[in-house]
Amino acid sequence: MCVLLNTYGPYLMMSSSHTFAELRSLMNTPALDEARRQHLFDLLLQGNETHRELYRSTWLPYIQSFPHHFEQPLTSVHSVKELEHTANLIPCARFELHIPDKAQEFSTLERSPALHTLSSLVLKTPSDTLIQSLLDSTKLNHITALTLCRTNNLNTRHFQRLMQSPLLKNLTKLNLDLASISKHIQTLAQSHHISSITHLSLASNAIEDHEVYHLAQSPYLKNLTYLSLATNQIREEGARALAQSPYLKNLTSLHLQNNKLGVEGIQHIANSPHLSSLQHLTIENNEVGITGTLHIANSPHLSSLQHLNIRSNSIGREGTLALMQSPHLKNLKGLFLGSNYISPYGIKALAQSSQLKNLTHLDLSYMFMEHEGLKALVQSPYLSPITTLQLNGNKLGDRDIELLLNTLDLSELTHLELRSNNISDAGARLLAHAPQLKNLTHLDLSYNHIELDGITSLIQSPNLIHVPSIACEGNMIPSETIHALNQTSHHHRLLNPPTTHNQSSRHGTFL
Repeated sequence: MCVLLNTYGPYLMMSSSHTFAELRSLMNTPALDEARRQHLFDLLLQGNETHRELYRSTWLPYIQSFPHHFEQPLTSVHSVKELEHTANLIPCARFELHIPDKAQEFSTLERSPALHTLSSLVLKTPSDTLIQSLLDSTKLNHITALTLCRTNNLNTRHFQRLMQSPLLKNLTKLNLDLASISKHIQTLAQSHHISSITHLSLASNAIEDHEVYHLAQSPYLKNLTYLSLATNQIREEGARALAQSPYLKNLTSLHLQNNKLGVEGIQHIANSPHLSSLQHLTIENNEVGITGTLHIANSPHLSSLQHLNIRSNSIGREGTLALMQSPHLKNLKGLFLGSNYISPYGIKALAQSSQLKNLTHLDLSYMFMEHEGLKALVQSPYLSPITTLQLNGNKLGDRDIELLLNTLDLSELTHLELRSNNISDAGARLLAHAPQLKNLTHLDLSYNHIELDGITSLIQSPNLIHVPSIACEGNMIPSETIHALNQTSHHHRLLNPPTTHNQSSRHGTFL
């Protein structure tokens, strides 16, 4: 990498292109998250359009010296034609294809010269015919990620073929969300072909405790680092099976939101020495309560946790303070407390916790903090610069936006959610004119009281140049006006419906 960087460095340093300056900054970032990968893709498109000869002769060799940035799909495409075009543009990249439910499109894919650039294949709501074509194919054995979701067509015969298929040879990520496969869980657990899988998502499949037991007893899942069993029917015994499994020691991400674990189930998870490698734990909406939260806070086995999502669990002020005062949760960087009412007094107590200084992600949505709670939060001596702040549904108005901008250090903020508040044009203008938001990549202002003047200020803001789309659904702007703004070429930020950072219900992707 250094040799190529030195080769092109003098010429590139002389370039006055702001686009390439951004590109160089991105490429020298140690790791790219989803937002930055998309930004990289957009920059490459822009570079090819405006400097085509330079792009081919210099930019492509330059980005090829950073192969680690192209190990994951750079972007998603939605047709074979788009895949071929994009692969020709960025031949060093790998891509994810959301293939339409058309047999002809699948045949075209198998014959495509860009097939080798495909690393992830997504089939949402696939027909029986498309599933059959997938299972019959001999040309997709190189893919590393497969999604088959939102379907009732994975019958017993199909599932048995899938579990014996060469498709699984190089597969590391398998997503079977909303695929009606609860009756096939034992077949999956007994297949030695899944031994290379590190990411497994089985959300929304009506999986019950006895089926979780089959998964937990599978020696073929010993390489799992990511497991999602969200939105199923798992109770205490299922949690016990996971906690006692000797094969899940490598798990770093466990997502169990929207089940019925209860206090006892959470106690099993918290007391498990087998789950001591967990860095991400999602237990949102599981009837955890204060007692269950105390089990989490008092567990020495969870000392590696970096992100804890405990939204919607009635943990109260006592549970919140227990988490913030826990001697075992010193590594927490992300804390998602939304929809746990702890009162403005609880917010004040939270603001006085020295553990806030470690957080980069904080969710306090739907906690009715209002002005007094926000004032206590932003005046905390421990709230260090954070990257993600979620304050949805807190009855915040324009004066609260002013307070937020004038008091809190937002220089590193990339993700800000303020949906379902009482923000008007005045608050929108304050955000638009805030230079401290220059690193923002996501802004959600849905369901406020913003009119055309406020939205115009936002989309013309020089401070929000990294925000590709502003979520403004449910404001006081007619849909035809939004459409007209989207068609105006000099507006660079499209006004799309929000894509929430709450990942509880996402299907067809891995976190």
